[in-house]
Amino acid sequence: HFNRLTFLPENLFQFNNKLIYLSLQGNDLNYLTNKSFYGLNNLIYLNLARNRLQFHINQQPFQNLNSLEILNLDRNLYLNLTKLSFSGLDRNLIELSLQNCNLTYINLFNNPFDLFLNLQRLKLSSNNLKELPKNFLKNSIHSLISIDLQRNQFQSIPNLFNENFILSKLTDFDLSSNHICTLNRNDLYKYKYLKTIGLTGNPLHCDCHLRWLKQWLIKNYDYDLIKFLQWTCSTPMKLIGKQLTIIDEQDMICLENDYSQCQSSSQNSSTIKSTSTQLTTIKSTSTSTIIDELIINDISYNPNGMLTITWEYILSTLPKYIHLQIYDDINRHILLQRLIDGNQRSIEIDIKNYLNKSSTIYMICLNIRQNKYCRNIQLQQIKSSSLILSSDKYENNQSLQYIYLLSGIFLGAIFVSIMLIIVCYWRIRHISKDKLSNSIEKLPTNTLYHPPPRSSIFYRPL
Repeated sequence: HFNRLTFLPENLFQFNNKLIYLSLQGNDLNYLTNKSFYGLNNLIYLNLARNRLQFHINQQPFQNLNSLEILNLDRNLYLNLTKLSFSGLDRNLIELSLQNCNLTYINLFNNPFDLFLNLQRLKLSSNNLKELPKNFLKNSIHSLISIDLQRNQFQSIPNLFNENFILSKLTDFDLSSNHICTLNRNDLYKYKYLKTIGLTGNPLHCDCHLRWLKQWLIKNYDYDLIKFLQWTCSTPMKLIGKQLTIIDEQDMICLENDYSQCQSSSQNSSTIKSTSTQLTTIKSTSTSTIIDELIINDISYNPNGMLTITWEYILSTLPKYIHLQIYDDINRHILLQRLIDGNQRSIEIDIKNYLNKSSTIYMICLNIRQNKYCRNIQLQQIKSSSLILSSDKYENNQSLQYIYLLSGIFLGAIFVSIMLIIVCYWRIRHISKDKLSNSIEKLPTNTLYHPPPRSSIFYRPL
């Protein structure tokens, strides 16, 4: 990722059917064909964030990704979503992220989101959405557990399913930094399993119509977390700047025309926005430059079950606390959450008792105010329980390694000794040969010559 790719040749991945993770983030891709991902039948994670993608009518770029579970399309500012944009992802996709994509409207009759059958997490933050079509996620009512609609232009809680809310499993609904002035009790209570809702950064009108919200918090929220919520009152005058979570319910009174003033202020804000539609280009460039407050540097996990997270701030003023959440990315529920002192820049947590044997991918989130900073981590060590090393097994493994080390040293010493003996033997033989040759050269060269006896002929006189 972070190159300058402008297109993907068709059938580029046709021989990569074992690939499960692919990141093309930070390129200049502007279009995909129906065969751009042909061959990636087992791909689970695809990151296409920070490109210039545009989807054309009848284009089905993901039709060959039948196993895909996570798709990231963040910061593609020119997307043109159609009914067929996500064709092929209807059964297995469980997480879709379309943050900061300059989305302004989703057509009821051309809704690409209603085909998902098992979608569990949807992120649509930092767009320009004012409303969602009825039955927006009608086929995900049994599966959806989290939706992120931060930094949009909603004035009320959008209707996700339209009917059969009793079947909904939604637990996390983030509407921070919108234009919500007041809430209808029924809009919240119809989500039976809802545990957290984000309302930070909304111009709340803290009158008698929101007393029920404080009661809902006490019933559903973790008591220790309520005091850290930043739900600030914008009206009435005497409660401006105060936190809804700590004001007395007796101060939340209704006066004549208070509710209508809340409605009119919303209408005025919408009118102002509608008259500035000509500045859409300027608006989109400003929303695309959201300043991050935190960067997760590293996440590591050791065999003893200790998870270490390090991060750094991009803030002049440190937050009072950070909210840590660890999600099971398969079963889609929170395994662990904890408040961390804002002065810390790392934490070490024992998580072995929270892990599931059937899961290998977890999502780590650090939350500052209404902003979430998340990273996925794949723990190969926990694919099966036999691979989780206890401390005793770990010590035994260390002792075995120590034995192997000593054995290697011993065998090495024997080998070196044998080599030394061979060298010494060869040297002694060489020296003895030199001595023998020198002794032969020193023998005397003068010898007496004794001619052989000649035969004598004697003549006897006649």
